[in-house]
Amino acid sequence: MAGVNIAIPNLAEDLNASAKMIAWMPTLYLLSSVMFMLPCGKIADNYGRKRIYASGLALNALASLMCALATSIEWVLFWRFIQGAAGAMIFGIGVAIITSVTPDNKRGMALG
Repeated sequence: MAGVNIAIPNLAEDLNASAKMIAWMPTLYLLSSVMFMLPCGKIADNYGRKRIYASGLALNALASLMCALATSIEWVLFWRFIQGAAGAMIFGIGVAIITSVTPDNKRGMALG
């Protein structure tokens, strides 16, 4: 997400986007990530953490590619929202995977 924040002025210029539209880029990512964190965790518990984690990685790669290929700010914003959902799948489930495979006495080191 920080890489996108650095590129915001250049993106605004290249896409002829207003400041209002550009301001939605980090907001949509965070909103989507927070919104999908708990549902993705529940889905991962029901259908398998590894499967949902891998799906999140694939979805993040696709959304990143589509952001790079987008020709309008609206498409960039859409794919940033999808990236946020993929981020929820990756980061929320990654911690659950680490805690489930690490012994109790080594869990702090693994999470740190």
